[in-house]
Amino acid sequence: MDALYQRAKLPELGCRLRYFISSQIEDAISGVFPCNRVYLFGSSVNGFGHQNSDVDLILDFDVAHTDKIVSDSSLRFAAKCAAGNERVQTQRSLELLADHLQYLLPGYSNVQRILLARVPIVKFNHEVSGTQCDLSITNMTGLIMSDYLFTLGQIDERLRALVVTIRRWAKAQRLTNPHPGRWITNFTLTIMAVFFMQQRHLLPPLNQLKRDLPRHEPAGNGFDDEMKTLLVEFFEFYSSFDFKRQAISVIEGVAYPKPDFGSLFIENPVETNLNICKNLSADELDRVVVSIRTAVWSLQGSPDSSSDGGPGILKLFTEFGKEHKVSAQRPQDATIVSGYFDGSQRDSSPSRKYMPDQVVVQMSTANDLRKKGPWNNHLPSLKESSPDKASDSVRMRRKSVERNPRNSSFRHKW
Repeated sequence: MDALYQRAKLPELGCRLRYFISSQIEDAISGVFPCNRVYLFGSSVNGFGHQNSDVDLILDFDVAHTDKIVSDSSLRFAAKCAAGNERVQTQRSLELLADHLQYLLPGYSNVQRILLARVPIVKFNHEVSGTQCDLSITNMTGLIMSDYLFTLGQIDERLRALVVTIRRWAKAQRLTNPHPGRWITNFTLTIMAVFFMQQRHLLPPLNQLKRDLPRHEPAGNGFDDEMKTLLVEFFEFYSSFDFKRQAISVIEGVAYPKPDFGSLFIENPVETNLNICKNLSADELDRVVVSIRTAVWSLQGSPDSSSDGGPGILKLFTEFGKEHKVSAQRPQDATIVSGYFDGSQRDSSPSRKYMPDQVVVQMSTANDLRKKGPWNNHLPSLKESSPDKASDSVRMRRKSVERNPRNSSFRHKW
């Protein structure tokens, strides 16, 4: 798990590129918003990011949060006050920023305006770094939460490795999705990991958080053992957790009776009256619980490694843990679907690629299919008929169906 965390975490170069993006946008729009500051938040700065994570940005043009204005200067920036609804003003400002990024600023492409969301944002791609960015305005709660998570990661480094592993597992099981919807999010999984470590008295509640708390320094050789123990305990803890009646609070570090009838209630650490899992459906929560229990069974029932190289923890990152035998539905295609890819069937050929849900397909001839069972007796032998004769036979059958459309028995047989 330590190797997985070291390979997945955001390198220093990636972090510097993200700060370069924020400073570039800040300088580009300084003519329209002279008092602006563009802040990074989320996985780019809290220590839980990876190389392919998005860049979350906040634009704040409040004079109180900037140090660009010199107090003894005679020049002052004047602008019109926000008229009407503050949300409408935010949407108009984001529309202006989107036009500026799309038409004037080089190196930015695929600008998308998502202005009707609860937090309006502008999505775009930064071509130099090859990353996707999300820009919002005055959403300072993201900065506060990023500060919380960074401090917790500094207190115990095992939290970051645990979160990276859980996110990788959830992605392999298709529990998370890059697009917003009714499924569980990476932020929810992060808060669940924090609450679990609070219950194990490894992290303090957020209302008792201090930067000068003692840090946990794991031993070099024992880090993987500690992480596997934590991972197993995490899945065991939530496999028996009562999601229907209990809510989670990382501020107090306790579980309390659920205040509403939602499928899952996790208190927002910054805006305590909000539920960060409001969009999670009951069906998706059931999928999460089933996947957690399957992970417990997989970790407890298999060793770390075996003589044939079969992994223990790495089984969590396989989308389907069991083989599924699927019979051939169309014998004339001369293909047999033998089972889902499970790691042991990996092809060493460099030209062959597997998707997460790729199935291993073995090509067989018609003579091989004839030996599989009596349902293949209608297949002609390769020696009995040539491809030309077979195509002529198919053509004659199609003409017969066209001439007799009412012959349902023949049509079903065909």
